[in-house]
Amino acid sequence: MKDISTLFPPGYEWRGECIRAAVLYGLAFLHSLFYFGALHEEYGRLFYYDGRTGEKVLRTGAKMMPYEQVLGNYLIGFVLLMAFALTIAVMHYLYYYQGSRSILLVRRLPKRSFLWMTCGAGPLLAIAILALTYGCLYLLYYGIYIWVTPEVCLP
Repeated sequence: MKDISTLFPPGYEWRGECIRAAVLYGLAFLHSLFYFGALHEEYGRLFYYDGRTGEKVLRTGAKMMPYEQVLGNYLIGFVLLMAFALTIAVMHYLYYYQGSRSILLVRRLPKRSFLWMTCGAGPLLAIAILALTYGCLYLLYYGIYIWVTPEVCLP
């Protein structure tokens, strides 16, 4: 496997950036778990407790809200992180304009892709991971929504 430091500009403090990205990724994931509270609340609206028997009874004609409404903005953290990753690519590019890190020297290197590789590879990898996580969570949460919702209550 390739050394991860090659995805960043030479001399760049990439470890701190990776740690911050991992913390933000974890916070986005934790925020997405609030979906289960919304799903539980919506599921609870479908039933009432019969005072005589003490049993939980499905309300007549009760319908769940559509999945997108139950999901709400609980996956927005991943979208915000994708936008943040794009700004990180710009920061990597601007890094070459600081002090003695000459952008002109980097542009004259024999390997023409070096500049774009060090500026965009890390953020693009992060975007790919975030998009994959977003898609997997979206499908997983939808599957759970379908699984817990009584068939007669699906919108």
